[in-house]
Amino acid sequence: NRKKFQITSPVVFDRLMAVALANCHKEFHHHLFGGASKDADSSDDDDEGEGDKSVSDEAPDENKPLHPKTLEKSPHFAALRPLIESFLKSTLHLLDEAGKEAKLLQFTLQALAKYVPYLTVYPRIVKPLLKTS
Repeated sequence: NRKKFQITSPVVFDRLMAVALANCHKEFHHHLFGGASKDADSSDDDDEGEGDKSVSDEAPDENKPLHPKTLEKSPHFAALRPLIESFLKSTLHLLDEAGKEAKLLQFTLQALAKYVPYLTVYPRIVKPLLKTS
């Protein structure tokens, strides 16, 4: 009973891709490590009274590459791993298709920079990505 969705409008597809590329990294980080990123987390929740919180329990900086073991420690990584991999493969496919359109290629590469920390877990995607770029 799965419903299939088909996007027939190029305008809707373009907007959907732009929103996904611009925002999915935030959602991946949120669901893997809970809460806001390190940059936005500094003012709202002060957990200084906990004292026994180790550095490894904190959410990693989303601007630095993630060690695969850091991702594997996340309780939601098993569920998110295929989604992130599919997203990265689809983005790689988009890069292949965007080769002729300079603005699309530029936008995609700029947006993809936010996903670099997740690439450490998917070495088979990195090589084709480097060839495409």
